[in-house]
Amino acid sequence: MSLIEFEKKFPLVTNIDSSVKVIIGEQPYKQSLNQIPFLVDGTSSNISIYQTTGNISFLVSDWVKVQDSLEMIFNLLFGHQRSLYALAFLRDMNISPIDFAQFLWEKARVILVNRYVGNNDNGIDIKAFIEKYSKDSIAHILFVGNESENNFPSPSCKFTSAIAIHPSGNNLNHENRRLRYYDNWITCQGNLLKDCNALNLSTFRVFQ
Repeated sequence: MSLIEFEKKFPLVTNIDSSVKVIIGEQPYKQSLNQIPFLVDGTSSNISIYQTTGNISFLVSDWVKVQDSLEMIFNLLFGHQRSLYALAFLRDMNISPIDFAQFLWEKARVILVNRYVGNNDNGIDIKAFIEKYSKDSIAHILFVGNESENNFPSPSCKFTSAIAIHPSGNNLNHENRRLRYYDNWITCQGNLLKDCNALNLSTFRVFQ
């Protein structure tokens, strides 16, 4: 019921693109608060890539804290004006991160996954997932941070891709990174994406 209310409050864009949209982070959160780990365990998800990697990237357990990465990903999905409003609604309605990740996949074909979990490089598994669901369409792959893209195995299907600057607020301490950060994560124009292969950030704007 809560997700039904969520979709009423935050409707998807009209004629949403049904192609697979994968946002690949570097590794899970290491922090915790009041003994609640920030990382979201994906093993109970019914989405195969989350079961395989054991993790859902960027989202935070119980929405206990709005991390920089979480807020910036929501900027991309909802737009800067609505991102924090959406996060507050998810928390208020007790919608779990796992349920929200399921919603993103079923409704918008968005996957949030980490390249590295523990000592495992999930590149091959992510590639296989992309290929499985992109046989008749173009996949869109956004690498978040350089390490997420490092020697990533190229999918055999058609795809667009690019590397966004890591959304950690630490990057704002470097003057030469601020403009790129603003472009990638605040306006989400994508003019300053790195190694851009025809990817358009507007593809990931799946909510009105």
